[in-house]
Amino acid sequence: CLHGEATYVAVAAPVQTVDTHYQNKRIVKFLLVLGNAFRSVLSFVYSDDDARRASIGTTYKVTFCKIRIDEAIGAKHFYFRMRRYVYSEERRRYVPGSWDVTAGATIGSWLDDAYAHRGLSKVEASRRWGTVGPNVLDLKKPTPVGSIIQEFSKPFYLYQNFMVWTWAPFWYYYMAIVNTVVRLTGGFVVAFFQYGSDLDLYRLMVMEGTADVVREGEVVTVDQTDVVPGDIVRLRPGAANFDMCIVQSKRVLVDESALTGEVHPIAKIPLDPADSHRTYHPKTHK
Repeated sequence: CLHGEATYVAVAAPVQTVDTHYQNKRIVKFLLVLGNAFRSVLSFVYSDDDARRASIGTTYKVTFCKIRIDEAIGAKHFYFRMRRYVYSEERRRYVPGSWDVTAGATIGSWLDDAYAHRGLSKVEASRRWGTVGPNVLDLKKPTPVGSIIQEFSKPFYLYQNFMVWTWAPFWYYYMAIVNTVVRLTGGFVVAFFQYGSDLDLYRLMVMEGTADVVREGEVVTVDQTDVVPGDIVRLRPGAANFDMCIVQSKRVLVDESALTGEVHPIAKIPLDPADSHRTYHPKTHK
């Protein structure tokens, strides 16, 4: 079916299977050629064109992504590798959801008081939100049950299960009991620590809070996930989860230790009016 009618989208992405440091080894080259020939035969039998076009040392992994629909604006999209892809009616396919705020704009237009006090309209903000999505990474919150299932789904435990099934019917049943206890204890401990690590990462990447933005000439409070590219944000003490440049400020100190490891807060200055004729660049105008 067409992309506009699909409920799932299959995404084939290349996956490097061998470290480039070992790719020049003769034995590695031989194994890669042998494996590639075997995949070519299977791809010919099953008519898998993506696998047939795969280069030596590279395979294609197919991921089925579910199509979601925003209830507010009805935009169709899906997420792949933490990136949002939206359906384009003009191209009739899914394209990366991005918004270039520097297109057709200069630093002078951003420093204009009229622009700073007007901000975006609600319609424009809704349109940009539908393209780039919420201001948050698409991460699923880890659960203890999910970590346990993920741990015991590894091939190592399948091998251990075969050992237990082999020993249990014979006089080695006591070894089967010991192996089961050790295996379950070790698996639960590993799953517990893995769950803690995943939960710490989730808390670091997903933040909650509100922000004051300028919309249609008024300062309104919105959820941080509703901030879109081009919004004029009024900062206040606390956590701010945006990639922004400063237009107007007085004595701003930012703690960037989570990003750069810098111990002391960094002083931030607004954009220089002398660069009004230039286009903003994140590396040049820090």
